[in-house]
Amino acid sequence: MARGGQTGRIHLHQRNTDDITQVIGADNAITAEHADDIIATEQQAMEDKTRKEYRLRIACIYKWWLEKYPDYFENGTRVLTDNEKNDITKFHHTNQRDIIYGGLNVQYVMAFLSAKKKKSTKPDGTVILSSVSDIKKYDDAIKWGALRAEQALPSNYYRKMEGFILSYQKEHKQVQKEGRTDEQEADPITSTLF
Repeated sequence: MARGGQTGRIHLHQRNTDDITQVIGADNAITAEHADDIIATEQQAMEDKTRKEYRLRIACIYKWWLEKYPDYFENGTRVLTDNEKNDITKFHHTNQRDIIYGGLNVQYVMAFLSAKKKKSTKPDGTVILSSVSDIKKYDDAIKWGALRAEQALPSNYYRKMEGFILSYQKEHKQVQKEGRTDEQEADPITSTLF
């Protein structure tokens, strides 16, 4: 059923929200037992392996910024506190920093992805591209990291990243015809084969 001309899932950044009114009971705490029960339920959302992979991807992004855009690295990341590093639910492990998600400049993420899409170069100079799913996982990692940090990404991030990924899907499909993708990547099963 259409909601205001839109069909499908309504994303968080598309919802009407009220963040001005004070949350009732915000200064009170629930019991440790209930907090543990909530964590146990939330842990079922994804496997720990995926959470660890997301943290590694986030670290890969900000380490690239350190090398290529040190000014943005200094302004767009922050040092983790000892409490954050020790919080097992955050999955920081050995990471010392995290991205600042509120106000994240999507241009720097797209710059990273533009470099990351080039998986390898053959001896003849032909560039082999990464899979679309690999590129999407970096976007997923950023969205997950923002959620864990309880920071909202700018709406511009969603608009620009959606366009970038759609464009990359087209680019990947074109170079796939030219044999410039990883041969080990799985192609979708055709309806005939299925």
